[in-house]
Amino acid sequence: MKQILILLLALALLCTCAGCDAAARLIPGASPTPTAATLPGVPGGDDSDRESEDTADDSSGDTQQRSTTHEPSIFVIEAAGSWQREVEAGYYINYECELYLDRIEPHDMHSEMGAYTGAFWLKVSVDAGEFISDFIKNIPGMEMEFNVEAEGISENLSLYLRDGYTSDEPLSLLAIPDGDGGELEPTKDTLTDKGSFVVSGMSGDLSTWAQGPDGLRLDYENSGTDDEEVHYLIHVLPAPFDATERDVKIQITLSDGSATVLDGTWRRLPGYPDDLEEYYDSGQQDALLDRHRE
Repeated sequence: MKQILILLLALALLCTCAGCDAAARLIPGASPTPTAATLPGVPGGDDSDRESEDTADDSSGDTQQRSTTHEPSIFVIEAAGSWQREVEAGYYINYECELYLDRIEPHDMHSEMGAYTGAFWLKVSVDAGEFISDFIKNIPGMEMEFNVEAEGISENLSLYLRDGYTSDEPLSLLAIPDGDGGELEPTKDTLTDKGSFVVSGMSGDLSTWAQGPDGLRLDYENSGTDDEEVHYLIHVLPAPFDATERDVKIQITLSDGSATVLDGTWRRLPGYPDDLEEYYDSGQQDALLDRHRE
């Protein structure tokens, strides 16, 4: 009986943070640093409307605007990255994401500014091996394992990029951390957008077990879905007008407070009718979805 109580207590400590309702809800969005009784897990989020609008007034009065009009073109943005957050000693949350956007408008194939549409993939997992080892080190013969993973895709992502001449926000409010304790503030020739979107129906799975010194084992599994709100701030950095590639910085912030800056690439491809047909046939637009969709 004593061993059963120990196993139940150990599993309860790993699962009490969200009642094990669903793996996708295991990280409280604004909770303090957890203790052994309040372990974190995978984030959830609420639906929200995209913050940025699709119209802007030129209030700068600056007449030195760089031309953004090209020959017929396809504009593509790609970015991907991973990062880790240590919530407590030996307890880590790992994040991976990938983004693909393009701009193809039959009546406006010349301007790099405007609406970009595409998809965003997000995966979150928990690595609690070190934490658990330390947690049970004083219980002879005790073994435990705890696995949480969730992922989802936003398939209808839409951003609207403007330069500093047409932006409806002061450039000082669109700065991105530069990784060295400072900030990267956009120039007039930087394309930017700021807003949020929702990764709907993130699917999460939780599995955990504990085994005592006499071989008695208790298992627990659960799964569920939830939505995750993602805030973003994107910079397409300046480059010569005829450049076909530009560096991209994207600050991503999740509902649990985790944030990172992704490095990406903006590319300008030929956009004449034959080029469009080749682009559509290549499957580039759907490659992200094909890689991560079940």
